[in-house]
Amino acid sequence: MKIFTEKDESFTCEHCNKKVNPLIYSSRDHCPYCLYSKHVDINPGDRENTCKGLLKPIEIEKYKDTYKILYQC
Repeated sequence: MKIFTEKDESFTCEHCNKKVNPLIYSSRDHCPYCLYSKHVDINPGDRENTCKGLLKPIEIEKYKDTYKILYQC
């Protein structure tokens, strides 16, 4: 079972350079403009992954009542 640590922080996307504001109600894990993410977590929000590489969005799939972005590091 994954442990979720809420980290609702603003950041500047390293792919498109846009400023991304906190989500307010949860933790944001990707840029809402270009969908890129950064490989920073082992478990959601822990920021303990040493990779720190950009995660390229390669596919979007339906997941329950929402969608899930699949990435390539």
